[in-house]
Amino acid sequence: MSANLGNLQKNPLNHILQFLDPQDLAHVRLVNNRLNTEAARDNLYSKEDLKVKNALKEYLEITKQVNAQETISDQATKNAKFKSESLEKRKTGLFGSFVSIVNFESKILSTITTIFCTIFPSIKTEIEARKIEQAEKDQLMKVEQEEKKKLENLQEQSDLLYSTYRSEKRGRIAERQRQDDFKKIMKLFGGETEYMKLPELNLNVYGNNEDRDYIDYIEAKDMTAPIMRGQDKHGRHFFTFRIEDKDYCLTFFQRYTNGRRWATAGSTREYITEDLIDEKGSVGQKTFDILKNAIEKKTLTLGYERFGKKTFFIK
Repeated sequence: MSANLGNLQKNPLNHILQFLDPQDLAHVRLVNNRLNTEAARDNLYSKEDLKVKNALKEYLEITKQVNAQETISDQATKNAKFKSESLEKRKTGLFGSFVSIVNFESKILSTITTIFCTIFPSIKTEIEARKIEQAEKDQLMKVEQEEKKKLENLQEQSDLLYSTYRSEKRGRIAERQRQDDFKKIMKLFGGETEYMKLPELNLNVYGNNEDRDYIDYIEAKDMTAPIMRGQDKHGRHFFTFRIEDKDYCLTFFQRYTNGRRWATAGSTREYITEDLIDEKGSVGQKTFDILKNAIEKKTLTLGYERFGKKTFFIK
């Protein structure tokens, strides 16, 4: 019994498959093939996930090109090295050294070279062979440099695409974290459905104030309900409470378009010393309790122990 349990823990899939008959296995293979085919379709991905997928695809494609170019570049280096070594071998030994002296580039020896080439055809053949090998060597070295340059360019593209992929991936992860944070908050209101039932407050009435970093300009007189929600023109979510005799309000809002922080603003800000959610995603428990109490009991008990507390009613 314990052995079977161990096998199940190590490889649960094989443990399950052993109980399937051939027809069931055929169905499993069909479903698996269909899943593999459908998973490649772009319309199954969200816009944000598709960006991550395409960025990874481009990076993997350029990686293949880099690997292929590395092989080509290495071969070009080997060819140039082999030709260089071959040419050097021709210059060694008694005959090779003698031909090198005879073939030395100078006005005085150029005449001697001509004479020796006339008298000794083997010297002429050797000099011509060296010229051919030198030309081949120069060409191979040129090819080597060109292939290395191609490799450098591909590696630069690869680094750029990898950076893009990492950026898209980090951005998508951050966006999911922000969504999870928002869901956590909406849960206090009874979930997304209940939250969306809250009346929406349009910030267009505040004109240029909407360009401010903090959503601290909402006035209680503009609220048609005790609790309202909305988004500013940058897409940041917020919700606000109208407190007591419509004198002022308390607003919770996303501080940044691409960050996790939820800050607070309003006339009672001096009583709240921590964010609802900080940039790392940690919940400010005191502030969270204040919010929970405001939603459930329609009251806000704020203040410092040192100066005494005050209860505000949401109306």
